[in-house]
Amino acid sequence: LWLFRDLLRPIDEATLQRLVEQYAADADSHQRQLFADSLRAALTVDEVGRLAVELGLSPDDVRQTSDRHWTWTTRKH
Repeated sequence: LWLFRDLLRPIDEATLQRLVEQYAADADSHQRQLFADSLRAALTVDEVGRLAVELGLSPDDVRQTSDRHWTWTTRKH
């Protein structure tokens, strides 16, 4: 079983700012910027699903598993 998990790019800037406020409220401005930049650079569930298809795997195995993460669980063939 393989499990991949990473940050999920928010659907809009307002959602991104809400996540930064929620999870980095006690961080300094540099740390908050790093978190925001990481969210902006993250992949969406659809993008990871397309990668799965390119590898001959099911995109249905990629799911949003929190307000800020996607998880892809698959079996090695």
